[in-house]
Amino acid sequence: MKKISTVSKQNPVITFVFVVYLISLFYGLFVRNRTFDIGWINNGGFRALQIAMSNHINLTLFATITNYINKYELGRVSEWTMLINLVGNLAAFAPMGYFLPKLSDTFKQRFYFYSTIILMLLSVETLQYLTMSGAFDVDDMILNLLGVIILFELFKGARLFIRKGRRKNHA
Repeated sequence: MKKISTVSKQNPVITFVFVVYLISLFYGLFVRNRTFDIGWINNGGFRALQIAMSNHINLTLFATITNYINKYELGRVSEWTMLINLVGNLAAFAPMGYFLPKLSDTFKQRFYFYSTIILMLLSVETLQYLTMSGAFDVDDMILNLLGVIILFELFKGARLFIRKGRRKNHA
């Protein structure tokens, strides 16, 4: 069985940029233009949260994406608003596809990488719902995951291409 090493010898600049990215991501997801409210715990419990957040949950695949496209076609949202939502969700977690494999060899393996990303995205959506700082939206998760997949697979492919090129040159 192949041994999985935990931490690569990474460049401190990459680590610094990753931390800045995480702080920015946290700010964008939970602070900027958001309210953070866990008062529901003392004011009626989970039922109070369900009532307050009833319009802030989407478990229907592609409902939010379709809604933005339909609203754009009807002139209710601008092209800019639609693109910011869709492209923003694609881009928000995409850097994880670069940083995680760079910072830990474990994440160079698809199973560990994708398992971690899916748990991370579920956690973020759940925290946004529980703290009333956003919505739990499966479409956000789909777009976030798609962005991560694109960047992860691009870098993985580039690493393989570079490695094959080095072998040819040394042969």
